[in-house]
Amino acid sequence: MVKNYGIKGNCAEAGVFQGDFAKVINQEFYFRYLYLFDTFEGFSDKDIAFEKANQYSDVEAGRWSETSMELVEAKMEHREMCKFIKGYFPESARGINDKFCFVNLDMDLYQPIYSGLVFFAPLMERGGVIMVHDFYNDIYRGSRAAVEQWMRENSRFTITPVGDEESVIITGF
Repeated sequence: MVKNYGIKGNCAEAGVFQGDFAKVINQEFYFRYLYLFDTFEGFSDKDIAFEKANQYSDVEAGRWSETSMELVEAKMEHREMCKFIKGYFPESARGINDKFCFVNLDMDLYQPIYSGLVFFAPLMERGGVIMVHDFYNDIYRGSRAAVEQWMRENSRFTITPVGDEESVIITGF
């Protein structure tokens, strides 16, 4: 949809892990910059504490740490179009004021997902799409809670399930 309708802007993925989905974005949107946000160290202690306090999940800090920027970069067909941003999101995104047509949020936990929606929504081009992974995943209930909270605060947007049985897209930008 975004690719074929002339919607401007770049792409982003927050929560890259080993870069398998980022590779697809990079191939499909080879003519746009792809911002890749990740700690490349797994879950943060501060997010884990929030998850446990709210009974969203019982995951541990460091989960999904089996990655590196070099591992992800090696998978990118159009490396020159990738902008790797290592660090804790949204602090790592300070100073980025680009516009986006497609964003994938795959950070699994409430605080990063909610922060991603708050950060990217004002930067979305008209007709753009934000995809949120793990919305239907019972292991990461914080993802769904974050989307639902953001949707209560921003009711003009539409949420639609994606055929992978875990993700949703948010439209109406």
